[in-house]
Amino acid sequence: MRHRYLATRRLLLALIVAVLAAPGVAADQRQREPRGRRAQPAASSPADRERRVFPVTAGSALDISNIAGEVRVTAGAADAIVVESERRGRSTSDDARLEMRQVGNRVVVRVTGARSNRNTSTIDITVTAPRDAAVAARSVSGGVALTGLDGEARLETVSGNVEVTRAANVTLAKTVSGTVTVRESASPGTMTLGTVSGTVVGTDLKARGLDAATVSGAVRLDRVDAQRVLAKSVSGGVEFTGPVAGGGSFEFTSHSGDVLLHLPAGSSFDLSADTFSGRLTTDFPVTLRNTRGSRGAAQTLRGVAGDGAAQLLVRSFSGSVTIGRQ
Repeated sequence: MRHRYLATRRLLLALIVAVLAAPGVAADQRQREPRGRRAQPAASSPADRERRVFPVTAGSALDISNIAGEVRVTAGAADAIVVESERRGRSTSDDARLEMRQVGNRVVVRVTGARSNRNTSTIDITVTAPRDAAVAARSVSGGVALTGLDGEARLETVSGNVEVTRAANVTLAKTVSGTVTVRESASPGTMTLGTVSGTVVGTDLKARGLDAATVSGAVRLDRVDAQRVLAKSVSGGVEFTGPVAGGGSFEFTSHSGDVLLHLPAGSSFDLSADTFSGRLTTDFPVTLRNTRGSRGAAQTLRGVAGDGAAQLLVRSFSGSVTIGRQ
């Protein structure tokens, strides 16, 4: 009987220990697991940098397409295109990828693979290229800038600024939301500058033709030498300083802003100027040809200054028109 009693007692003690131990183990696991997860937070990855050198010869071309990040191109060595990239922010499996390849004398840089709007990283691309390289650079969200190249330049972005400095063959500088600024640059053909929401600024420009336009913002052109200029804004002013070349065509229009021209003394032009609800003034002696209204304009001026060598059209709907001397 004593033996049976001792066996039963040992069994009961074992059961009690098992029951008491089980909750403790489970609780300990529940406590350790959250601590383990908290000890490994998803932190932003450090900047990811890459550098590639592509040997090229004269007449090379560079094609860049970015999604989110800045693009900057400057003049460098004559025999190489050097591409440097830097990724900033958190990197996820949905993030964009940078691809670079060379096809003959052309270098292609592409950001691809973004599959969702959860991407939190950006890739900034900085390039040095031969001075004579042709450049086509685009970004969706980020600025685009080019300095010191003589090859054809076409620069575009959706959300960001476009800046060009000391470029000899600017064909296109355009954004949807941002400012377009072009300085000390030229084009053997037509230079097109444009934005939807922002300002267009052109300084020290020389081109056969210049088209500058914005919807919501101003157009400011200073020291421009061209045979043809078309500058227009829907909601903003238009300002121009420069000569009106003989045989050239110059048109400046704004719907709800002032139009102000600063022309050299002695300029010759055939003038057609209108404003509906603003003032119309000129510092040039104009031989009137016609003073009748046009399209319901409240003020209109048709006439000739000098020998009328250039065609000059100036128009605003609800702003003033001023044609002054430099």
